[in-house]
Amino acid sequence: MHDKTISVFFFCLGALLCFICYAAGIWCSHSSFGTGSDDTERAERYETSSTAAQNAVSELESRLSDVAEQMHTAGREIESGITAVGELGEVGARIAGASSDIEDSACRIEEGIQRIERILYEAEKKDCVLEDCGGGAGSSNSD
Repeated sequence: MHDKTISVFFFCLGALLCFICYAAGIWCSHSSFGTGSDDTERAERYETSSTAAQNAVSELESRLSDVAEQMHTAGREIESGITAVGELGEVGARIAGASSDIEDSACRIEEGIQRIERILYEAEKKDCVLEDCGGGAGSSNSD
């Protein structure tokens, strides 16, 4: 029982100390104890911090505006580049078409040359046959 009395005593003592601290805190917050130069310094520090924060926000807004303008410029350049690539694609398609036309023309020219070569070959064969056939008579006439 003696231990129980001591426990109750310390519990009451702790509760009394908590109540005193709580009351002292309320008294300090409502009294003029917390006012004075400390509050003035805190207000000045708050104003300085607030001004610095506003300046930082203004600078950040300015930088964000610059970044936004750079992004718009980059977007326009990308669109211009895409347009240029599209135009290059069209030019490439026209070159490919012209190349195909040139290839077709070259094939026709080659076929024409081959026909001419065949005609010349046939003509030479006929000429040789004519020379061989008429070579004896032609040589006696020319002598």
